[in-house]
Amino acid sequence: MSEVFHKPVYQPYFLLSTNMHAKHIKKNISLGALVRAIGYFSSYDSFKREEANMYISLLLNKYPMEFILQQFETVPRTYQCTLLRKENYLNVRKIFLDSANNNAKKS
Repeated sequence: MSEVFHKPVYQPYFLLSTNMHAKHIKKNISLGALVRAIGYFSSYDSFKREEANMYISLLLNKYPMEFILQQFETVPRTYQCTLLRKENYLNVRKIFLDSANNNAKKS
């Protein structure tokens, strides 16, 4: 089982949602963080803790709750998976990792 260590001085800042960057850049922040978390965590419970940290960080950076939830729901659809649940987490994670490996081999 793995965990992410956050230093005591860790600041949960991302690009502010009020920043003038294009919307696709803001979407990629949450999508990328969630995909990385799925790859890092072999345990559903560890993943959910990190997902909660991401959610709070995005809220602190003024991302609307609807936007965050929509992005978190987009990830499984992008990889043609069902929503993440404790029962299917390891199977969905395997699909993500296989997809990442296939994309790396194509590059």
